[in-house]
Amino acid sequence: MSFNFQREPQKISSIVEKPTFFRREIKFVAICLLVIGILFRFTNLELKPYWLDEAFTSFRLSGYSNEEVMQQIGDRVLTVQELRKYQQPLPENTSFDTIEQIATEEPQLTPLYFVVLRAWKQMFGSAIATIRSLSAILSVLAFPCLYWLCLELFQSRRIAWMAIALVAVSPVHLLYAQEARPSSFWILTLLLSSALLLRAMRTQTKGTWVMYAVSIAVGLYAHLFTTFVSIAHAVYVFLEKRSKQNWIAFGLASISAWALFIPWIVLGLVANRDSMAGQSSPVPIPSLIKDLLRSISLIFVDFSLNEQSPRLYFLMFLAVFLSVLVFVGVVMFFFYRSAPKSPKLFVLAMIAVPYIV
Repeated sequence: MSFNFQREPQKISSIVEKPTFFRREIKFVAICLLVIGILFRFTNLELKPYWLDEAFTSFRLSGYSNEEVMQQIGDRVLTVQELRKYQQPLPENTSFDTIEQIATEEPQLTPLYFVVLRAWKQMFGSAIATIRSLSAILSVLAFPCLYWLCLELFQSRRIAWMAIALVAVSPVHLLYAQEARPSSFWILTLLLSSALLLRAMRTQTKGTWVMYAVSIAVGLYAHLFTTFVSIAHAVYVFLEKRSKQNWIAFGLASISAWALFIPWIVLGLVANRDSMAGQSSPVPIPSLIKDLLRSISLIFVDFSLNEQSPRLYFLMFLAVFLSVLVFVGVVMFFFYRSAPKSPKLFVLAMIAVPYIV
């Protein structure tokens, strides 16, 4: 794939292109951090505790229903060997049984990741490292998509390498890469669909719009959070105010993507909406604010704080957290002041829409 951009944004690229240091050194540093980040993603996969959500991932792969488990175990305490029975796929069950159980009992967990992981587990074994390695591989595949997205958005390879460097060693991305959960799959589809959207708007080819529609559909089946991505894309296309042809093409692609998702909406989300009632409860506003601020900090540093952490850790976290907030605020200020219209609208839409919706 070649990128023949005729001009680079005058302001945003000049920030990183003019100083001599950023010409070769930034690429070298980014590649070093990328290698380190990839190594971190595959290091000690089997040593970290297999936590609650990951155990539910394995349970969903097994094909057992909640009712079957309750009938078999009752109130008795299980041994480790007995518990492992419900962490392995039943030989007589297929991927369709896995899909059926998810649709019936947890339709908010769209099925694509679980189907792929079930096949992965059957091919390569059920060791914890094997199960988690799929997420690690998906996380690595996200790097080319991120690079492509930055080229489409900023038309600057140096900005693309800087983004690669940040994501490669970001604690939250490392965490998702080592969990048997759909997060890495969703991030991959988010980056791919965003890059395809920008390319489709630039080239206005039918094939690219078709690929964009497919990527959104895959993203929806990978994670329901793709709903926010689709809305953010719509906001960006509307505010960008390009040709009417782009609006029509985007509308047709989005409708097609959501049409492909209708089976899950009908068979899962609508037919079994009662099963989701117990999956959610109102969250206090202070808790939402705390989680939001912590998620911003986790992009850069993770102190693994809990109630038992020494007070010194909390003070260190507070100092770093405030520094991160100031850093993010300054970056966003200069980005808003200096960025061309298109990158500015896209980034702001992708940040603002999930929190507003």
